[in-house]
Amino acid sequence: MNLETFIRIMGLPLGLTIDEILESLIIYLRKSRKDMEYYKDESIEKTLERHLKEIQEFITNIFGKPIPDHNIYKEVVSGDTIDDRPVMQEVLSIIEDSSINGVVCVEIERLARGNTIDQGIIAQTFQYTNTKIITPGKIYNLDNEDDLSYFEDGLFQARKYLKYTKRILNRGRLRSVKEGKYVGSILPYGYDKVKLANEKGYVLVENEKEGKVVRLMADLFLNGLNTTYTLKDGDTIGSVAKTFGITKRDILFKNAALKEGSIIDISKDSKYIKHTIKKTDTLDSITTEYDIKLGQILIPKDILKPGETVNIIIEDVRTSTLANYLNYLKIQPRVSPYWTPAMIRNILQSYAVYGYLTWDRRKTTKTLVNGKLVKSNPNNDDYTLVKGRFEPILNDEIKEKIEKKFKDNSYKTVPAKLEQKNPLLGLVVCGYCGRNMTRRPYFDKRKTGTKLRLVYELDKTKLREMLRDYKEKSGLSLTEIARELKLSRSIVANWFCTSDSRFNVPHADKWYQLKDLLNIEIDDFDKAVTNRDYKVIDPHIDTLICNNSKCKCVSSDLELVEDRLIAGLRIILKDYISYVEDYKETVKEEISNNKDLIAAIDKEIDKVKLQLEKACELVETGAYTQDLFLKRSNILNEELDNLNNQKIEISKSNNIETKFENRKKAIPIMENLLAAYSNKLTPVEKNEALKKIVKQVSYKKEKGGRYLKDNFELEISLWL
Repeated sequence: MNLETFIRIMGLPLGLTIDEILESLIIYLRKSRKDMEYYKDESIEKTLERHLKEIQEFITNIFGKPIPDHNIYKEVVSGDTIDDRPVMQEVLSIIEDSSINGVVCVEIERLARGNTIDQGIIAQTFQYTNTKIITPGKIYNLDNEDDLSYFEDGLFQARKYLKYTKRILNRGRLRSVKEGKYVGSILPYGYDKVKLANEKGYVLVENEKEGKVVRLMADLFLNGLNTTYTLKDGDTIGSVAKTFGITKRDILFKNAALKEGSIIDISKDSKYIKHTIKKTDTLDSITTEYDIKLGQILIPKDILKPGETVNIIIEDVRTSTLANYLNYLKIQPRVSPYWTPAMIRNILQSYAVYGYLTWDRRKTTKTLVNGKLVKSNPNNDDYTLVKGRFEPILNDEIKEKIEKKFKDNSYKTVPAKLEQKNPLLGLVVCGYCGRNMTRRPYFDKRKTGTKLRLVYELDKTKLREMLRDYKEKSGLSLTEIARELKLSRSIVANWFCTSDSRFNVPHADKWYQLKDLLNIEIDDFDKAVTNRDYKVIDPHIDTLICNNSKCKCVSSDLELVEDRLIAGLRIILKDYISYVEDYKETVKEEISNNKDLIAAIDKEIDKVKLQLEKACELVETGAYTQDLFLKRSNILNEELDNLNNQKIEISKSNNIETKFENRKKAIPIMENLLAAYSNKLTPVEKNEALKKIVKQVSYKKEKGGRYLKDNFELEISLWL
């Protein structure tokens, strides 16, 4: 095919340059089932590169140069429908909104292989936009009845072939599974696969490194964790507790509570009794002596110092603890950068680690919801379970114990009757990692009045800095201060140390004596230092958190986020009403601005084209060497591509009519929502109302604290 024939068949206007024609063509690449059969070991990327080379050679034979790279669209995901193929959706959007004259592909079957509805959508889009389908063998014009019929017949045959191939392949896979062979594309954790000798198929073999991790998981899950940790500079009880996924009280009670010579507070009858730990003390003996519960023993958080070894004892290890411990050991998962509880649970409940294979355990089902096809992968009770041709990592006895523990613990984590209590369920995502934000409830056990806080709060950093400042002014040494107060020098040294983590608050009974000695006239810290009484604090309300333990996102009160979202919708509603009321003026202004921008870009494009022509003249006259010309032309072509892309983006944003109609539709929906939204609605009713207009809310918060409760950002996206 030559250039004249191509222009005639495409029906292109005369006078277009080669660059303008190529700019109006896009390439669509997708690997098909046929490629998978003939090129089994070839990657998707390699297949698409092979197709691209074939297409560009075909185009270069006609025009002398290929289609620009920015007009190449590669579908790297597999999908039977348009919904499953994001690049196809983008291509359809482009040929609807811009001046694309043709889509080039290896064969027409690459465009659609799904159901009749999808094929009809694709056919109509090409037909009504007068966009041609270009293949190396033929150019299809769907305005032509013969071409349309050929196109539809080709897609129909492709769909029949796809269904037949799928049926045959599934039958073969099921047969292989029943023979104990592994047919999955993703290997289960703990295994590699090897090709069987003298027969088709693969079997699993244990990956030595991962197998050890699976055995460690099972052992810790069933027998608990008992290890030690040496405190380092900068460590706090809170940071250590977070590392192992336990509470601060777990560490303090198991280590500090029985440390001989340490002083703890006993809470009884609204009084606080000082108790010095004796060698013979146990937690049981202390609770018996004072007739109290364990929770009434109050331990200072700074009682453990850097260099001391603490015992980490967890008798009932859960998946969250396991994930934290494996991350602490720096054992890396196969793909993710860190372990999560769900990953641990999936491995311990996997049939593969016990030597079994399954088929259709999570069968894909399709249902119509509001006229849209929705796919889901629910658990399927009618699945195939067979013994695999490989050695299990864990035996059946361990399997039964792990299953029993999961079953026994299920009542603690999953209520018998779930009740939705989060009005923002499924709407808010973390702005850092993209995960859904979830409600964190504070259960009834936190509302028993045992949570305490000091009556007078103490800013230890300011106190430490003040003491160091006055000590320096006084000129007294640590030894002199210790002698005057009749204390050991080591105790006094911790009052004036440079680190917050090593700082100890001065003894209450020595405070005023210390003030006189250092000539401290400030009274700001008197009550906080001398009165260490506690008060009961109200339980915390529910919060909205990101469940990703490695994410920097900080939680906020759920009520605050909900209130901010409603306030944001009120602002958006006001803007929408203003936009609709001032529509005519806004449209004139936007159209005028866009026209001016496009005119400026067109002027710049003409300028670059003249520069290209000038460069060609200079190389012809010998003023430019070949290398200099290539270098110069590459720079100019890149500049030209950028300008054309800018023009396309402005053209896309020029769809003001759609913007106006969407905002007009959204106004009554938001007005009804905001008028009816109140605490009289249940969380389910609130959630359903919000989802009618709110598409997604992105939440970001890096710093938290008592005075930074509302220090978060929300980015609201609407459906209209």
